Amino acid sequence: MNRVPASFFAEVAKDCWMRRPAQWSQPFTAPYASEDEVMAGLLALREALERGDDSTRPRVFSGDRQIGFSLDRHLPTAEDVDLAGFEARLRAERSGPDTGMVIGEFARLTPALWGRAMGFLRGLYTALGAMPPGGAHAEVFFGDYARSFFGLHKDRLETFTFIVRGRKRFLLWPYEALADQPGVLADRPLHAFNFDDIDLSTLRPGACILEGGPGDVLFWPASAWHVAEEAAPGFVTTLTLAVAPSTMLAAGSPLRIAAEGFDEAGRDAYYTLDPALPLPHSPPGGRAGVEAVEAALQRVLVDPTFVAARRAAALGWLSTQGFARGPERLELAPLDRRDRLRVCSPILVLEADESTLVAAANGILLSSTPPFLPLVEALTLGRVIGVGDLVDSLRAAQPEGPDEGALIEALRHLVAAHALLAAP
Repeated sequence: MNRVPASFFAEVAKDCWMRRPAQWSQPFTAPYASEDEVMAGLLALREALERGDDSTRPRVFSGDRQIGFSLDRHLPTAEDVDLAGFEARLRAERSGPDTGMVIGEFARLTPALWGRAMGFLRGLYTALGAMPPGGAHAEVFFGDYARSFFGLHKDRLETFTFIVRGRKRFLLWPYEALADQPGVLADRPLHAFNFDDIDLSTLRPGACILEGGPGDVLFWPASAWHVAEEAAPGFVTTLTLAVAPSTMLAAGSPLRIAAEGFDEAGRDAYYTLDPALPLPHSPPGGRAGVEAVEAALQRVLVDPTFVAARRAAALGWLSTQGFARGPERLELAPLDRRDRLRVCSPILVLEADESTLVAAANGILLSSTPPFLPLVEALTLGRVIGVGDLVDSLRAAQPEGPDEGALIEALRHLVAAHALLAAP
């Protein structure tokens, strides 16, 4: 069940999105994420790193400098029990004055956090009327630092900060307040920029201050300059969910799909499309060489292998609602007619050609022959289905379609893609 009311998203879309900062005091029936859920995510990350999966690594800071990450020191263990225990151990073991840690791609670490992010983005995009093209990000910020280790800066993200533990304060300024500073592009309110050294004391009187505690929600637009500072002594844990409204450089976003297409199909698959280049030192070599490269790029863009890979990459990105990566595919588990399943995420479908269907859920791509389509169309978000009932109805509607074994096998793959979850 989505704990965020539609009225919250309506307010964001109408009054805040790409406009102004805002804060809400415990606006949901339950906090966006609990301490236990964040602790579970940190333990899941530790387990991933211990088994050699270092695709997500924390960035650790002391003061205003980044320091080396230590698995034993900087992530909790089961013996810590909870965030309070982790904080106490970290405080006792460290040698520096304070500690800060940022962990990216946090939503994909546990099913609960991933489902929460998917539900929030679904509600937000519905209120906005479209999915922003720049991609989505989920990070955890943890530490007891006096001031943000990133300093005064801005990024390209419309940012929601959910306070999980402790108190958090941000100082914010509109873009035009610092648009005349050296290096700032006055007409580019969405570009990212960090000030290396700036006197905050002169800026503080004009700052908008956002501050909250557990369960509160803070928001600022991509155009806002901001810096975090200590609101009260002690550690603070926040979870950030941010969306880029227009940048096309984020991983997976539309102008990066071409690169994803190369990666998916394998760059060596395109050697037959290589340009025939003239000698670069010959008088006409410059112009002729550029024209040959342009012609080769045009051939790549319409090459069937590249088109298929590019479309599959776009479908996968759309199915994560803008995240660069979704959760890891699960191992296939047994499934029989007596099992019941809940549809917990949308399944996007793309008919690749007359004989192949490509589907995606949570960034995981699946393919099948066209008889798979009625199965996907029968799955409605939030619905609980009995495997036997679904199989019987599909077999009755399409007697010449896939048999019971093939349909159950397809459901097993959808469970592995986190689209279906066992239901009581």
